[in-house]
Amino acid sequence: MLVPAFYRDKSLKCQSLVASMVALFKQRGISADKLFKGTGIFVADLKQMDKLLSPQQLNQLIENALKLWKGDDLSFLLGQFWLAEQSQQLATGLISSSDISQAFAFWNKFKWLTHPWLQIHLLETQDYWHVIFSLDVGAQQHQDFFYENLFATFQSMYKQMTKQQLKAVYSFPYPQPKQLAYYHKYFGQDIEFSAPVCRMSICKAALQPVYSQISHNTSTRLIEHNVYKVLKEQPFRKGLQGYIRKQLKQNKVSLDEMAEQLALSPASLKRRLKECQTSYQALHDEAQLINALMALSQHEPNDVAKQLDYRDSSNFRRTFKRWTGELPSNYRLWLA
Repeated sequence: MLVPAFYRDKSLKCQSLVASMVALFKQRGISADKLFKGTGIFVADLKQMDKLLSPQQLNQLIENALKLWKGDDLSFLLGQFWLAEQSQQLATGLISSSDISQAFAFWNKFKWLTHPWLQIHLLETQDYWHVIFSLDVGAQQHQDFFYENLFATFQSMYKQMTKQQLKAVYSFPYPQPKQLAYYHKYFGQDIEFSAPVCRMSICKAALQPVYSQISHNTSTRLIEHNVYKVLKEQPFRKGLQGYIRKQLKQNKVSLDEMAEQLALSPASLKRRLKECQTSYQALHDEAQLINALMALSQHEPNDVAKQLDYRDSSNFRRTFKRWTGELPSNYRLWLA
């Protein structure tokens, strides 16, 4: 098992995003040299399919891009290029899906090859798919970029497959941005900001039939085999944030215990997390909050407090309000 990737480790497969960015900037007359300044990335790297970037390089690239781009729509435009920039195997697997649920399952299985900076938490109810997204690249200052790009990508892919806009409820964990008009243009009207986590909720009944450009008889097993070959050549390495968040969602692990797992001193782990602009306590709170939100979709707050091993319901309510500013009863049906 590979150890989690740290902030400076070259662990992310980002060719499609970088290539799309270079092409878009070239259209505006901006050279790749300006885009890559201080990143340690070179144009020749785009031709090397096995070339990996570190989270640090990716964040510097996005920092440069946002400073150079004249406008507030960069992340949205990049989402429109996403499918065209994917490998043939990945693109075929997506657009040959028999329905949207199969396409999403395929994307989720191989998302490290397309969105390696993401960690997702899926909850399916009778009527909805709820997906909670977390970042795994230490880029809190650019979270709006990553989430705008992600949902613009989903919208673009859905429109290519169904000829319709994806109707979903979107929640963003930051205040309303100045480019609100783009949110409505790309995502519709069901949007909220300053949410406790980033989530997308899709009503199953509202999904449209797929108009595939490739026969559904295309062997799914063969497609997945080919994509697995690509994945095997570049093994997935979960980032430090994602690794810790996953552990904390499943078990109560102290910082000292986590440091021992990672063969680090507690002080070194704290420094590694500070590089990612987070802390162990912040990841602990996020993991517990995600567990609480999912549990509240099915149980009353008092029962959720017992499930999450709180001393009493009052303690759970106080903690939940510290996380969200609201009482858990206000989120009883948020993911129902």
